[in-house]
Formats: sequence, structure tokens, C-alpha cells
Amino acid sequence: MNSLRKYFAITSVLILSACVDRIQFDIDLPPTLPVSVSGHITNQPGPYKVYLNSSFDIESKSNPKIPVSAKHVNLLDELGNDEELVEVESGVYQTSTTQGRIGGVYKIRIEFEDDRVYESIPDTLLAPGAIDSLYSEFTSIVNSSGATNYGFDVYANSLGNGGGNDSRYMWTMTGTFKSVTHPGIVKSSGGGCYPIPEDFGRCNYIPLCTGLRKNYHGNGASNYIRIAPCECCTCWYKIFNNSPILSDEIFSSTVSYPERINL
Repeated sequence: MNSLRKYFAITSVLILSACVDRIQFDIDLPPTLPVSVSGHITNQPGPYKVYLNSSFDIESKSNPKIPVSAKHVNLLDELGNDEELVEVESGVYQTSTTQGRIGGVYKIRIEFEDDRVYESIPDTLLAPGAIDSLYSEFTSIVNSSGATNYGFDVYANSLGNGGGNDSRYMWTMTGTFKSVTHPGIVKSSGGGCYPIPEDFGRCNYIPLCTGLRKNYHGNGASNYIRIAPCECCTCWYKIFNNSPILSDEIFSSTVSYPERINL
């Protein structure tokens, strides 16, 4: 009985060890790497851009973004319009005359120097919906270190176009907000110096744009006096979403209810 137990234990170790072995094998790259094509068209004034990049080996440590140039890049629609895009930088092609129209059917055609030709599937530019209202909610979240982060969630109430394609909408957002800062209470790190030109190069230890200057006393004590208004206390910031925001199909499958999108 004991020998059976030992045999079972040894077999288990061998099986478990085999599970963690890494299998590596080489895969030959094709002689011509596929091309990645990205771009979009809207009903807003152009120009519109198309980006051509080569695909890459995922194990490669080099920069994967490799622009690719083509012989011709054309934007076509169902009315027979055909515009050839101009290469404005390596792998980036731009329109000059075309403006998208609602209901228009568009496709892109790319011809390379080696006579390879790519054509996209024709796609219809659908009508956008309408934003009924925008509002924000103040939020506070305690992070893993116990500190509280404050901010705002921005929401949109909107309706689709009623064409039965509401779930295909993609949202983008650009926001601008004002921040009042207090650089005068922040000393420079590492004992840095902001030379004061009008005071024989003496050091300020807060930025000169605060309008505050160090006041030297004979006993060595010092403080700051205001000689000008702060030029760096009011800051304006622009924020935008880095990735697409897709409509929630629960709301967008019907136009009977407004859609609440957290931006």
C-alpha cells in the first residue's frame, strides 16, 4: 500500500512540472507584411486623413509604427466622385475637397507600388443624433493609499436619429476648465533658485511669476512681499478622451428613452 502511494506522488510531480514548460517555435514572417489602414469621414468640414502603417512582429522590440507610402490613395462615393488624397507626411494622406454628407456611401481605394490594391467595403455615413442636455456631478473617490481624489463626472442626455442604427454611435469629448493655483506656497525642490534680475541676482525660492519677492532682513529672517499680480495663478486646461466611447445598447436600442452617457 505504501509503494502505491509513493508511485502516485511521483507521478503527480511529473505531471505538474510538465504543465509549466514553455514551448517556443519559430514562425516565418511573410515576405510582404500586411498594411494597417485607419481614418474616418464625417459630415463636418475636412480635411480628412488616412493613415497607412505596416503590421509588425509582436515579439519585436523595435518601434512597431512603420509608415507606408502608396502609389495612389482615393476616396470614392456612390455618385462617382473620386478624390485622390495627397501625402502630407510619410504614410499620412489627406483630402482637400471632399466633405462628407449624411447618407453618402464611401469607400477607400489604395494602390501600392508593387500593384497590390486594397478596397474597403462601402459604408454609409449615418445621421447623428441630438444632445438634449449636459450636466455634471461632483465626485470623491478614496484611492488605495487612503487619499481622496475629487473630480466631476460629465453626463449627456441624448436621442438617436431614429434610423434603427443608434447602437453604432461613437462619442468624443473635449473639455476646458479653469483652475486657480497657489504657486506661492510651493517652494522649489532641492533648494533651487529663481534669480531676481532687479535685485542683483538674488534668489527667490518660489516662481517669479507669482509676483512675490523675497524680502531680506538684516537679522537673516526673510519673508515674501507682493510687488506685482500673479501671472501663473490662473490656469486653463483642455481634456479629451483618449479612446472611443461607445453608446450603451441598453439605452440606444430605442429612441423612446434618452441615453445617459458618462463622459
